[in-house]
Amino acid sequence: MKQELKEAFDAVHAEQEWKDRTKTFLSRKMQQAPVRKPTRYKRFLPLAVCGLFIAMVFGGYQFYFAPVSTISIDVNPSVELSVNRLDKVVSITAYNEDGQALADALDIQFWDYADAVRQIVESDVIQGCLQRDETLSIAVAGSDKEKTGEMLLEIESCTAGQENTYCYQATAEEITAAHEEGLPYGKYRAFLLLQALDPSITPEEVKGLSMRELRDWIAALSGETSSGISSQPGNGANRFGQGHGHGYGRQNGKATGLSPNT
Repeated sequence: MKQELKEAFDAVHAEQEWKDRTKTFLSRKMQQAPVRKPTRYKRFLPLAVCGLFIAMVFGGYQFYFAPVSTISIDVNPSVELSVNRLDKVVSITAYNEDGQALADALDIQFWDYADAVRQIVESDVIQGCLQRDETLSIAVAGSDKEKTGEMLLEIESCTAGQENTYCYQATAEEITAAHEEGLPYGKYRAFLLLQALDPSITPEEVKGLSMRELRDWIAALSGETSSGISSQPGNGANRFGQGHGHGYGRQNGKATGLSPNT
């Protein structure tokens, strides 16, 4: 009997010892098990998210600041407004000192183009020019003719009632050609007409003149008064009007017999 009890207790002790050894073994294995490294895509996920964010910001910046239309405003101050797809003015370029002074005086960047044009036209500088019988030339240009046509109508409404103000439509190619000569578009058109009358005239001779002075010069070369300049072929007006769909200026929304820049 004693022998049987001893064997039974020995078996219980052996089982407990086996359990303890098993626990110790498993504990050591767990401590020694290598830490699983994150998969490759998880390591690069933050970089991918960061790259996507940068691409979205850059794309939005490009979309907003990319100009699709140009509005050229010339009296003696000469400025051009670059307009984006949302009809907002994203940049202002001055083509002379007076233009720079006007641009500095008016905080119109990021305005709707119609409000910006209205602000320029109603400024003391432009109103002073018009009161001195200067000529205000406003051209709208872009690759989308339908869009620039809509803008032209809007700009005409902004200048309704203004004397000696001419609005007209141009093309992106014409704007590019004007920039290559270092001229705002209104003066470039006047330069083309002057050059047709006298091929020796250069862009440099045109840059410093007001639109009124250019109008008078054209009149003198064509042998007419500045108030009666013809737009008939033969005095250069036909070349002058190419590309914008009509050979006449539009004063206060109505076609006139004057050339757009005269």
